[in-house]
Amino acid sequence: MQVFCLCPDGFHLEGDWKTCVDVDECREGQLACQHRCINTPGSAHCESDDGYRKGEGGNCTDVDECEANDGGGCSHGCRNSPGSYECLCPAGSDLLEDGKTCSDRDECARDNGGCAQICINREGGRTCGCFSGYRVDHADNRTCLDVDECDEIPDLCGHGDCLNEPGSYRCECHPGFALVEWEGSCQDVDECEEDRERCGEGGSCQNLLGSYDCDCRHGYLFRDGKCRDLDECVQGDNPCGEEGDCENLTPGYTCSCRSGYIFQKGTCVDLDECEGAAPCGRHGTCLNTRGSYRCLCRDGFEDVGGRCVDVDECSELPCGRHADCLNTEGSYQCDCHQGYLLALGDGRCHDVDECAVLGVCSNGECRNLPGSYECFCR
Repeated sequence: MQVFCLCPDGFHLEGDWKTCVDVDECREGQLACQHRCINTPGSAHCESDDGYRKGEGGNCTDVDECEANDGGGCSHGCRNSPGSYECLCPAGSDLLEDGKTCSDRDECARDNGGCAQICINREGGRTCGCFSGYRVDHADNRTCLDVDECDEIPDLCGHGDCLNEPGSYRCECHPGFALVEWEGSCQDVDECEEDRERCGEGGSCQNLLGSYDCDCRHGYLFRDGKCRDLDECVQGDNPCGEEGDCENLTPGYTCSCRSGYIFQKGTCVDLDECEGAAPCGRHGTCLNTRGSYRCLCRDGFEDVGGRCVDVDECSELPCGRHADCLNTEGSYQCDCHQGYLLALGDGRCHDVDECAVLGVCSNGECRNLPGSYECFCR
């Protein structure tokens, strides 16, 4: 009896007429697949490439991953392409190795971001900044220009001259002013507070704007920034005048006045000895003279040591030898001896010529004698 071997669909009989071998429908082109043909034992089928799916009629249609997978899982943007998609990043960002996440690019990390001074990285870009005292040149937004603070801010230094410097400025303060660092301007220096002995012991200090003033007490003179003792004794003419010696004091001065002068109103003035007391006494008139006085004594008195005293006329024997002299206040009196008589002419006692008196030595001859007489009888 004759035997025939039959193979199932998708297989064919080998030359030994008994072995069934799979038919590769894909290689034989039995299927018109758009993308891939997958041979299987006894059959075959079409499959779509990644990014596609089978649609109606077995056709492969593109899968829009951006729409199907909530933006394709991209952190920022998604762009679909036939059979695939790609994640998009905004300018200034780079896609990480996961192909989905965008990471901000640090533009400052390379060449300082092209900024002249300061680079500030920002999401999706960078901003150029400048150091204090500079500003960004808006012509290129990269270069820094010096800010002229002196020109932009009037009276920036206050009581000083403003000098612009690269990135800053400098204040040169006027005399009497100093730079206050935290304010950056020149402020008044309180010289009185800075030095409590600024004016010295002879004055009080008053602060002024940019300076100070010393109010010197009497006897002091402002010199070399302080109230110093004024040596009145060497300032021009002698303040004590011609009749006194000047002695400087601190402060002031005093006068050592010569006799007959007194210190009055800052100088030596004549002492009027005649004023008040009567130095000449009651028997004379006081006449003041420069530095002294003179006594004009009445008759019978003389100036002795600045006082009118009685003159002892008897010491000069004014009555002559034939009388006793009696001194009286302001005068004298002659008491003539017997036989003598005071003459009015010279105030002396002269002999009395008794013989000239009629009747003396009657019936005899009279002979006059000094202070007496004698009779010679006939």
